Amino acid sequence: MPARLSCRLALALALALGACGEEQPAAAPAGPDQPVVAPADPAAAPGPEPASARSCRRLGTRLVGSRLDSATALASRRGCTLRVAVRDGRALALTEDFQPARINVRLRAGTVAGVEFMG
Repeated sequence: MPARLSCRLALALALALGACGEEQPAAAPAGPDQPVVAPADPAAAPGPEPASARSCRRLGTRLVGSRLDSATALASRRGCTLRVAVRDGRALALTEDFQPARINVRLRAGTVAGVEFMG
């Protein structure tokens, strides 16, 4: 029995000491007239400003004949995104979200063969 009692005392002492420490006051909740400030996300680096649909459409026609990697780099520098919609005659699965600055291209042997559609 004394071993059981000393075990319980040791456990109670460990729990009591574990709860010790400096308590930090809770932050006061923001009132209705105070702005809500979200912490900055260090992983979110600002990218290039999205281009207009019109400028991406013009760029798309100029990408025909380019290799995929150089076409992707050029589109990115201009604020457009490039997505392969058809590769070597096979249509690829695409999302249905509309992005005005996205150029959907048709590839043949790694080269942009044409613009399928915008968005």
